[in-house]
Amino acid sequence: MQLSYSLRLFLGLIGLAVGIAIASATAAGERPVEIAGDGADAEKLFPRFKGAGGVYRIDQAPALNPDQPHKLLLDVTADGPKEEVHAGLEHAARAINLYALANVPRDKVSVTVVVHGEATPLVLNDAAYRRAFDIPNPNSDLLNRLSEAGVDIRICGQALRHHNFHESDVSHSANVDLSAMTTLVELGNRGYALIPD
Repeated sequence: MQLSYSLRLFLGLIGLAVGIAIASATAAGERPVEIAGDGADAEKLFPRFKGAGGVYRIDQAPALNPDQPHKLLLDVTADGPKEEVHAGLEHAARAINLYALANVPRDKVSVTVVVHGEATPLVLNDAAYRRAFDIPNPNSDLLNRLSEAGVDIRICGQALRHHNFHESDVSHSANVDLSAMTTLVELGNRGYALIPD
């Protein structure tokens, strides 16, 4: 009987807290985030990076500070279909477009992509990718375009060797680091926000 009473009391307190939160939000005039259009007809936008990383306009979303630096560190480890552009690179393009949509100047946004684990092959040049998978690297164009847009693409040297690749197998758009571990720590110490895949 004691457990039943305690459980009822606990649930009652949770209900009270939820009710107070809803009443406070209503009194303050807060509304949920509204999306322009419904999901079926919302237009995908490419405000700064064309053809990849499309984003949707969200009305009523809080504004981002355009004067502060925004440092993103995308940790890309997951495998993907070898004949398709890797989702981790799409995320980098999306980050560029999101900050453009939020009116943050280009020079206030730093995006670094650290590739390791099963994602390692995505940074291979066409010749090495063809040797490994019998097709040219579908990521080559996006790698080049991201690099030209200022995205810093890093590949873990340890993962390269673990997967039997060499520095000469890497696309000219990527930089070879000692390891993903050391790069993630160093960039974290410099204020980059880690975004895992």
